[in-house]
Amino acid sequence: MFRQRVRIFFRKEGLLRFISHHDLMRLFERALRRAGLPLKLSEGFNPRPQVSFPLALALGVESRAEIVEFELTEWVSPRRVREKLERQLPEGIGISSGQSVAYGEKAEVVASEFSVEMGTPPPDFEARLAAFMAAATVMLERSGKSAGKRLNVRSFVRAAHFDGKTLRLDLSVSPAGSVRPDEVIQAVLGRPLDDAAPLRITRTRLDLSPPS
Repeated sequence: MFRQRVRIFFRKEGLLRFISHHDLMRLFERALRRAGLPLKLSEGFNPRPQVSFPLALALGVESRAEIVEFELTEWVSPRRVREKLERQLPEGIGISSGQSVAYGEKAEVVASEFSVEMGTPPPDFEARLAAFMAAATVMLERSGKSAGKRLNVRSFVRAAHFDGKTLRLDLSVSPAGSVRPDEVIQAVLGRPLDDAAPLRITRTRLDLSPPS
């Protein structure tokens, strides 16, 4: 059977930053079906498009660098895929580009870049960030589903730059996982974040490992 693997780069902005990863998957499944593309479906009693996202995005985070991949059973040019899919996507999801990749070549993220608008940061934040970057180990105990798990946040931060208002982070991604921008800021401050001062976080880039 002929198979074509398509990789789409898209943006997730505005109010759609508040939909979950599961809902985003369902959104793309429905949009792909409505687009009338020759989709490769899963087997079983409830066939569904085989849609994959290489790195989930946290709820409430915007992105200008998301990736979704799926397979087709007939050749369709990436330009035509984009045209047909764009008509079915809601406001807040915009396609940046698309490409056809070798069958079996799945996107593997090795780093992600974030921009964090901090509003009114603590006056000593720049000095704390410098101390954080100079350290080899800065441990943090996670909350939520991973409550109780401790990790070395510093080991995931490849670079950090603060201009007085916006923090830019370059974070590594590996089979061991990664860290969230809010976890980095919590580790820099050495205390939990103040919920009264929400952060505006945007993923700005994903780095992929080269094809093997």
